[in-house]
Amino acid sequence: MVPWGNAYYNSALLDGCPSSPGGQYNRDRYTCWAEKCNATATAPELCWNGTKLCQHGTGECAGDSLEACAISVYPSPTLYTPFVYCFEQSCVYNSTDPFASHCDTSSTFIEGCAAYAGIDAAPLVECFADADRVAALDLVAAKATAALGTSKEGTPWVLVNGQPLDDPSTLLASVCDTWAAEAGSGDTTPAGCTSKRYDWASWQEAVTLAAGLAGGLLLSMTLVCLCRLCRSKKASSRHAPLLDAA
Repeated sequence: MVPWGNAYYNSALLDGCPSSPGGQYNRDRYTCWAEKCNATATAPELCWNGTKLCQHGTGECAGDSLEACAISVYPSPTLYTPFVYCFEQSCVYNSTDPFASHCDTSSTFIEGCAAYAGIDAAPLVECFADADRVAALDLVAAKATAALGTSKEGTPWVLVNGQPLDDPSTLLASVCDTWAAEAGSGDTTPAGCTSKRYDWASWQEAVTLAAGLAGGLLLSMTLVCLCRLCRSKKASSRHAPLLDAA
């Protein structure tokens, strides 16, 4: 996970790029930054200077920096992922003014999400309050993103073995298929990669199938009942005269 999104450093290097009126974010300017800075080993130092601009304003920038702290302090995905999941529930997109979108980076909320993730909040709060440390972590994320150049078409941009995933909802299936192709199956297969992977697509198929079966069963039961009713009426009509005679 690289918490950088479509951000860029608004430096003098971008003077020939699409303009940024009022110093606000410009998506085309990001593309220009990605073109100029994608060879990170030889990229000009100016690539990493200037104000960091994020697509949805300073709130997104702060949120990305906090997530970078979480990944730095707790490198295991099993630790930082639950924290990030909890934290992003606080993020609110402002459709009227996207630059005014925000996330709750207060110490209180950080502590709550840390408790949810089962980790200590203190080092996260300490990291987030350290401007130099945050700047260093942002730089790592910026270089990792710039390395993709303009091949990165949006956010989230999900890669499996370096190849972009067209539909992020198929991530589990893609990882499992890649694992099977490279490592084979057997005892080493991850627990999540069973023969019956109930991802969203297969869940939908299962529901459709179940609805079809239920509908078919209901129709069958209806036909049986109608047939029985029909036979009952016929039987009644045959015995009616005998009853009358009696």
